[in-house]
Amino acid sequence: MAVKFRNTAVKASTPIQIDVKIDNRKCKRGTKHVECKLKKHIFVQANSGDRKDWSSSKSVMKARPVEAGLEGTMELEMLAAVPNSTAIGSIVANYYVLRAKAVVDGCLCCCGDNHPVVERPIFI
Repeated sequence: MAVKFRNTAVKASTPIQIDVKIDNRKCKRGTKHVECKLKKHIFVQANSGDRKDWSSSKSVMKARPVEAGLEGTMELEMLAAVPNSTAIGSIVANYYVLRAKAVVDGCLCCCGDNHPVVERPIFI
C-alpha cells in the first residue's frame, strides 16, 4: 500500500485529499476495503498534575476493495472536522492524525489486527 497525503494542513470544513495505491498483484486474497479515518487526540493536565488522554474518530470513509491479483488506485476526499474543543485548565496537546488502513480479506500472520496502516499528523 502506498499513500500520498496531498494536504498536511487544511482549514476546517475543507476537503482532505488522499491518494491510495494498493498493489495486490502477488496476493491470493483481495482487500475488503480501504478505510480512512481522521482521529482527534486531546491530552489534558489538571492542576494536580494528573493527565488524561482522549482519542475520538471524527470522520471515517471506506473505499472500494481491490481483488486478488490486481492493482488499484483511489483518489479520496473527506471533509475535515470543525475543531470544537472546550476545556477548563490547560490543554497540553490537541492534534489530529489521518490514518489509512487496507483491510485485507484473510489473515496476514498468526494473530491480531495487522493490516497495512499509514498514519500522518494533519493540522486543522
